[in-house]
Amino acid sequence: NISCNGNDIDQSPIFVTTADPEKVKCSGLGLSHAIVNEPTEFKVDVMEAGEGSLNIQINGPEEVSEIECTRINNTDPYNVTYNAPQAGLYEIHVKFAEVHVNGSPFEVKCQRPVPDATKCKVFGLENLGNFTVDSREAGGTGLLEVGVCGSYVPANFISVKHNGDYTFNVSYDISEPGQITISVKWHGEHLAGSPFTVCKD
Repeated sequence: NISCNGNDIDQSPIFVTTADPEKVKCSGLGLSHAIVNEPTEFKVDVMEAGEGSLNIQINGPEEVSEIECTRINNTDPYNVTYNAPQAGLYEIHVKFAEVHVNGSPFEVKCQRPVPDATKCKVFGLENLGNFTVDSREAGGTGLLEVGVCGSYVPANFISVKHNGDYTFNVSYDISEPGQITISVKWHGEHLAGSPFTVCKD
């Protein structure tokens, strides 16, 4: 009951529902693991937490621009879906009534898909001494193997430079003329057409 100067105010007693962020329950694989550019989900159940607004924010190596938060009716948990655009560590901040819920922020390890050498491409082999490998769609963590040899001797040097976007610039030097064999593997598997052969006049 609420009174003023000893007199009950109108509509007293007044019942007030308070928010209790500790009673918010979060669950799902999406709170700990994700795959680059694949829909990832987790659930947030606020049924026992009282009245309050739910806020979700995801921070990481690249901005997560789209976060969908839906539920069919008021008795269901929220279903949250997001796409992480780049591999790395992300943090999911879940707040209810502007207060972090239990476990928040959650640390998410986002990885590229499993490696697929068939999606790894080679460009510029006709340019003797250098070529490019594009593995942006090939999954994996970046295990690129390159071997170069001439008809009778190995390469004087082989250099592989990662450009920061899962493309690689490869340069090499063969001192003798003749057939050059170039082997390119992605996570232990030959690319389509590998080993390649080119000729040096």
